[in-house]
Amino acid sequence: MAVISCDSQTLVNQATCLFPCVQIGMSKYVKLALLCAAVNSQTMDCSAQNLINQALCLQKCIPPGMVDAIEIALLCTLVNNIAAGGGGGGGTGGVLCSAAADPVAAPTNACTIFYRLDNGSMWFWNAGTAAWNKILG
Repeated sequence: MAVISCDSQTLVNQATCLFPCVQIGMSKYVKLALLCAAVNSQTMDCSAQNLINQALCLQKCIPPGMVDAIEIALLCTLVNNIAAGGGGGGGTGGVLCSAAADPVAAPTNACTIFYRLDNGSMWFWNAGTAAWNKILG
């Protein structure tokens, strides 16, 4: 496991190479990509180009107004997984989008968020109860 010193100078040095590359507004989507990886116990290529690619992928399906709610859901999942002794999560995660229908079927990924485009409602898949939990809308 990589360990990083959290003193201010080390953090500034680590961020210096990312700062010019990650545009304002894009950092929230970068955080979502990193949180998804953490929830699923996956490593992440933290090069600026990969982080930007991951963020652009998420930005296509997730409107800006939903980012904070998704971040909270992922953080909650991560905390619960860590508290249960599991580190991150398991499997892979994803974001599903639908034009005008609520989620019904179980997703193929354990960590999945569902966004309904017509009304802005959002759910997350709770693998523990095998059910969609509505968090917005």
